[in-house]
Amino acid sequence: MWFIRKFCYSLLVLWGVASLVFTLFSVIPGDPALVVLGPRAGQAEIEQFHHQTGTDRPWIKQYLHYINDLSPISIHHATNPKHLLYLNTDVYTSFIPVVSVSHYKLILKAPYLRTSYISKTPVSS
Repeated sequence: MWFIRKFCYSLLVLWGVASLVFTLFSVIPGDPALVVLGPRAGQAEIEQFHHQTGTDRPWIKQYLHYINDLSPISIHHATNPKHLLYLNTDVYTSFIPVVSVSHYKLILKAPYLRTSYISKTPVSS
């Protein structure tokens, strides 16, 4: 019982730290597109950057996508590429499906840390 309680507390702490990091990076003033692309970037380039990084979505969708990417157990939509939680096999190269219900899958995977803004390579590799 003691081990289960400590394990649950550690999961709660990890979720809190991940949420705090997301919140801090979300409320930092300034546009990340301007930092990466430079002050002379055109409006089309800025919009493309926001679309690629997902910062054009509502805050709650960004948060859910962020937590789903970090979590080793995640829920994904299997068939619709436009869905927020689409299981992109280019991104998630190795995963173990646990349960499938309708179009959704619960999978075990390594956390996906996305790609570097500068080098465009996966951060986790």
